[in-house]
Amino acid sequence: MGNNTIDKITRLLDKAINFLFVYNPLNTALGLIFGGILMGMKDFFAKYFSPIGEVSWYAFILFGVLIFDIPCLIFGIKTSPETERKIKELNEIQKSGNFSPEEIRSQWRLLVSDVIERDTPHEKLENPETHKINA
Repeated sequence: MGNNTIDKITRLLDKAINFLFVYNPLNTALGLIFGGILMGMKDFFAKYFSPIGEVSWYAFILFGVLIFDIPCLIFGIKTSPETERKIKELNEIQKSGNFSPEEIRSQWRLLVSDVIERDTPHEKLENPETHKINA
């Protein structure tokens, strides 16, 4: 496996983990902790099941994250119909080529700000305006 392939895999895994931390931060963090606990118990398990001793640290972490994020992976992301409609519209605008990349980026940022504004519980935020993305 060449360095370029490893870089692509690493980049893909980084995006996946970042996605899971944004979409499902509690379960992803619990999965990391669970994987760390399993990794710490590796020597104990290796006494009774020797192949466990060959497993690397990142496999334990991956196993923990996967176990705790199974609902997210199976059922996917639930978005409102309004958000779905806006995403389709923005994709069509982007494909039409009638707008500059700056205008399209601005519209995407506006959509993200709207979704964050709608889906974030404001009573937990000190200042909800700080979470808006500036266009």
